[in-house]
Parts: sequence; C-alpha cells; structure tokens
Amino acid sequence: MRWLLLCIVAWLASGISYAQDSQPVVMPDVARLENYNAITLWNEGINALPPETARMTQIRHLDLSSNTFTEFPLVLTELPTLVKLTFTHNLLTELPPQFGDLPAVEEIDLSHNSLSELPPQIGNLATLTKLTVQYNQLTTLPPEIGNLENLYMLNLGENHLRELPPEIGNLDNLWGLWIADNDLTSLPIEIGGLPNLAWINVERNPLMTMSPYAELRYNDAILSYLQEQYALAQRTKQSLLVMTGALGAGVLALAGLIWRRRRPRRKKKHA
Repeated sequence: MRWLLLCIVAWLASGISYAQDSQPVVMPDVARLENYNAITLWNEGINALPPETARMTQIRHLDLSSNTFTEFPLVLTELPTLVKLTFTHNLLTELPPQFGDLPAVEEIDLSHNSLSELPPQIGNLATLTKLTVQYNQLTTLPPEIGNLENLYMLNLGENHLRELPPEIGNLDNLWGLWIADNDLTSLPIEIGGLPNLAWINVERNPLMTMSPYAELRYNDAILSYLQEQYALAQRTKQSLLVMTGALGAGVLALAGLIWRRRRPRRKKKHA
C-alpha cells in the first residue's frame, strides 16, 4: 500500500511539472495514429502539435480537450477529413485568421477557453453545422457569422455578449440558438425571420427584466414575438416601398408637366 501511495504522489508531482513546463509538449507517436479516424487526447498536458500531424489523413474526430494549448495549432487546417473538432478546457485567448481554413469541419466545440472574439474568417467555414463557444469571454460577434449558411446549432451561452449582429438573420438553416447567460439588452429583429429556427434560449440576460421580454418570460413566447415583429416590419417595409414608388412616379409626372409648361416655344421662321 505504501508503495502504491508513493507511486501516486510521484505521478501527481510529475504531472504538475509537466503542465507548468514552458517548453512545447507535443503529441507523441504520430505515426502510430495515422490510420485512426477518431482520436481522443484528453488531459495529456499537450500544448502543441507536431508538423507530422498533417499525415493523419484519415482522422474525422479529434478531441484535444483539457490540455494546455494557448495557441490554435495551424496544422489542423491541413487535415482534409476532419469533420469534428473538440477543443474544450484549454487556454485559448484568440483564434488566428487561418481558423477559417479548416477544409471539411462540421462541428466545433471551443467551450471553456478565454476567447474574447471570433475572427471574421469564421465565415469561411462553409461546411460548419454546429458551433459551440459557451463559457468564454466573447463581447461581440463578427458580422461574417451570417455567412455560415449550413449552421444548424449555435451555442453562445455563458459569455459577455452585449448585442448580436443583424447578419445572424442570414442563417437560414439555424434550428437552435443558445444565448443564455450573456449581457444582452436587446435582440435583432432579424432573428424572427429565420425560417427554421424552432428553439431559442435567452434566459438570464438583462433584457429579461425589460419590456416586452419581462412580460413574455418564456423562450417560446419570445421567439413568437420576434417572428411577429419581423413579419410586421416586412409588411411595413413593403408598404413603404409601394408608397415610395407611387410618390416617386407622382413626382416624376409633376416634374414632366412643369418642364413642358416652362419649355420655351420655338419661334416660327417666316419665309
């Protein structure tokens, strides 16, 4: 028993020094993993990936959760078959522009990092269907988030978002939107125009104490309200276009009449 306790203490001590070491700690034995299609390297103390990672051309799901990455490994953009990336509980504070170069990714989980923003290039992830960025430090979203035309689920809970860009209304395939536990005081009316949005969670935001949301209380009621307001705005917009068109035609007609009346008459030439 004493021997076992000594082994445990030694293992814990080595693990602590391993994680605190400032030198790169890379994933070992890449050659042994080349033919795997799912790899989980959870809590391995890894903070870097070697260039040889690009040889894992069969990988579809890579889980690098609970490690010590402070930078996003660019070599991941060289994996042509990677469709699911789990990168939770790391130390990321930012994402590089190359993040938008992931060629085939469909699901990304970046929960429990320290991201303060997402790069505009995130809009280049044309194949992305599920994005989870809860428990970070986000205060805004780039307008380019509206370019994710295949996005089905968006989880932004437990951040510090103060507003959402109106471009979020371009996500025609979005089914679920989790924005609970943020600092939102309003919602873009464009959310009400999302044709496939069936589920939304806005709980524990400041807007829930404000009218009209304080009276609505429930998420389903809020979604219905946004849909009604969007439909009303569209009808108003169409009415304004009709009125503007009619007014424009009237102005043109009046201008033509005035021009004809004020046009100087040509003098007749006498032979």
